[in-house]
Amino acid sequence: LNEKIQLIFLPGFSMAQKLTDISGRGVGMDVVKTNLDRLGGQIDLNTEVGKGTTVRIKVPLTLAIIPSQIILTENERYAVPQVNLVELIRVPANQVQKRVEIVGDAEVVRLRSRLLPLLRLSDVLGLRRTYSSPGNEKAGSDRRNGIADRRSRKTPFFEPSYENRADLESASSQNAEESDSNHRPRTDSDRRYRATSGLNIAVVSSGNMRYGLVVDALFDSEEIVVHPLGRHLKQTKGYAGATIMGDGKVALILDVMELAQLAELSSVHESTRAKELAKEKAAASKVGKDRQSLLVFRNAHDEQFAVPLNQVLRIEKINATQVEVMGGRKVMQYRGGNLLLFTIDQVASVKPLGEKSHMLVLVFMLAGREIGLLATGPVDALESTEKLDEKALKQPGIMGSVVIDGQTTLLVDVFDIISTLNPDWFTEEKETEKKPSASSRILIAEDSNFFRDQVKGFIEDEGYAVIEAKDGLEAWQLLEEHGAVISLVVTDLEMPNLDGFGLAKKIKSDERYRHLPVIALTSLAEDDNIARGQKVGIDDYQIKLDREKLMGSIDRFMRKI
Repeated sequence: LNEKIQLIFLPGFSMAQKLTDISGRGVGMDVVKTNLDRLGGQIDLNTEVGKGTTVRIKVPLTLAIIPSQIILTENERYAVPQVNLVELIRVPANQVQKRVEIVGDAEVVRLRSRLLPLLRLSDVLGLRRTYSSPGNEKAGSDRRNGIADRRSRKTPFFEPSYENRADLESASSQNAEESDSNHRPRTDSDRRYRATSGLNIAVVSSGNMRYGLVVDALFDSEEIVVHPLGRHLKQTKGYAGATIMGDGKVALILDVMELAQLAELSSVHESTRAKELAKEKAAASKVGKDRQSLLVFRNAHDEQFAVPLNQVLRIEKINATQVEVMGGRKVMQYRGGNLLLFTIDQVASVKPLGEKSHMLVLVFMLAGREIGLLATGPVDALESTEKLDEKALKQPGIMGSVVIDGQTTLLVDVFDIISTLNPDWFTEEKETEKKPSASSRILIAEDSNFFRDQVKGFIEDEGYAVIEAKDGLEAWQLLEEHGAVISLVVTDLEMPNLDGFGLAKKIKSDERYRHLPVIALTSLAEDDNIARGQKVGIDDYQIKLDREKLMGSIDRFMRKI
């Protein structure tokens, strides 16, 4: 439905029955949207048959000064308004070929189960693509057609025996298919594997259109003064204005919607097809495995750790000298106050934090207060479908392990670490909570043993009794057997036999159980899944392994019973 509503913003679209002097010409909402985009604003429509339509318009508080992300392409700086910026991604050089895929004739990157179209800013603006080799200040011409292309050491362009272009192209295609098995392995000294060869992506959006802008470098976020383009640039597409940087040079402000239109990405049909392809590829790649978005980092240089990505508020890069020890605890000055810091080795039997001049602080929110985990790089955000092991390496502060890119990675339980180091951290909240009834039960439906055991442990630690099921069908059978004592249902979405949507629909369609709150437990809370869940009666969505938010949701519903 949302995709259909977006049709009214297309030029030439009209609902008039006939053409008159003032109507039927398809000039209306497209003008509104175009002008809002130029202002850096957004418009969203929600409609319900028989009830009406809600129009939400967002515009910057001031049009003179706006926060923007500064980026670099071909040694030229550009500004992306923060209102259009979703997130920043860096794909390490040795993962580019694996992460970037081809769908039809478009390059895409998989980002948390979605296929995100990629645009090279240099291509859209008509700039010559270049690269720089380490130790060589002179930029060379980048002749690769695709973002993930690699030049094999065996190539027909250095063979003189081909008589015509057709033979050359045929051999080139054949060698491209065989290159992965025939070429000699790249070494760490190859420029394609250096940190400078990583892929920098600014994920931008305007309305429902979202895509990745591939740039050479990502700089800091700055507040910039907006100046209109000169009259000789008024007709230039892709720019919303200009600003003067601190060094006196001019940086152009990008119009992300116009860039998408220049690259022919603005079609409603194309965006719908991209979602369909994403669903198809996600279903094909999943093969019964649970997906989990993880932030991967290091403690010691040779030990890899991960936390659920959704739990991390932000990542700060600091100097080691910023860490102070006060009262036996590590702290740092942060946003006008003190941020309590901790390390994994304070609780778990792992190697001490590596000594570096610069460190990372992963900021979490627990019990309404921010807390920081000290770590070292490199850091990466990725989606893992590998099997999670909860037994082999489980210990205080570590909930389990997973193998990522051939390396064993320990999953950090931040809640457990803080509970161990500061037992009184959550005391104030627990004292005011309503005690769970001894007769009430919570039904969990989850096909993954790892996630089921983790969630069961979270709930039982708070004093609730649990009934567990391996899929939606078993959960329904248990509900019919123990319905009198079950007060709430927590269900995974992706399960065999009967998924979470089907289970929620059966519960809400049955007069005996429709009063039961249903919490959907998922690895990735997608907008389309949330909309689908609301239709079948799901009361709340929570991310797997986020103990505090899940228990907060359960407590809210249980207090009402």
